[in-house]
Amino acid sequence: MAKFNLVQANNNLFVAQAKKEQADKATAIIKSQSTALPAAGSNSTYIFAGCNQLAYPSISGTAAIATANKLGFSLNSGHTLLFGDCTQKDISCGNGDVISYVGYLKDGYVHATSYKKYDK
Repeated sequence: MAKFNLVQANNNLFVAQAKKEQADKATAIIKSQSTALPAAGSNSTYIFAGCNQLAYPSISGTAAIATANKLGFSLNSGHTLLFGDCTQKDISCGNGDVISYVGYLKDGYVHATSYKKYDK
């Protein structure tokens, strides 16, 4: 009769879950580097998902702002950062400024929970 080792089975499950999470995050990062900043004057749907991260992968970083509008920033890193009313933000940020940001990846965008000018 074979013995079932619950501890080893749980460890294997945790390793598999961690690998899947890393793969999901890598896929989301690649997708986010090809997403364009929505036009502020367009009739596009408001796509910022809010500050409740749910199960989406976290992301944080530092990058320069290439272009900006009232919906978000296109960053020199290739990411597009969106923000909304709940985002903790530094309103003095604009084109050329370097920012540090925290948020999550969803639908090819970085949905920012906070950002501010980068202080060296």
